[in-house]
Amino acid sequence: YLKSYELNPEATLCLHYVAEAYDELEQMDNAIKFMQEYIKTNDKYQSHYCLGGYYWKYNEIDLAQESFWNCIEKANDDADSCYYKSLAFYMLGSKTNQEAFLKIAINLDPDKVEYKLDLAVFYEENNNQILAKKYYDLIHKSKKNKRNKLILYRLKISTYSFGGNRIHV
Repeated sequence: YLKSYELNPEATLCLHYVAEAYDELEQMDNAIKFMQEYIKTNDKYQSHYCLGGYYWKYNEIDLAQESFWNCIEKANDDADSCYYKSLAFYMLGSKTNQEAFLKIAINLDPDKVEYKLDLAVFYEENNNQILAKKYYDLIHKSKKNKRNKLILYRLKISTYSFGGNRIHV
């Protein structure tokens, strides 16, 4: 990716991929450096979320929080933006806001199974089996496109537990 960027400096998305590669190699200094470089040309909420994740892994909690807040502030009110806000609030430890923005994302894009799955898991992790089951049921009733079929298949072979009770979905 670096070579591609050297050959075409306008292909700044390469910097994002370089940061991801360094993250996979656990070279966080380089991951952070290239994500910061990418943000200079693509100052979007998703980039700030990624940078926050890199800081988090590097145990730079204050910088991670700053990046997550930048993600929240830069995000719009479309479904994808609300989803990223929920992820950022999760990292910031705000369950109330995480839940609220997941619900907004679902209302804005009710066909996106990933949002429903995250909310079902949220309820599962917070011992609310009734709401978790509600969203797992909604997932099973979702449109059957390729992406959703894979998620539904994974859910069919999964077992979830709530307070000692096992529930097969």
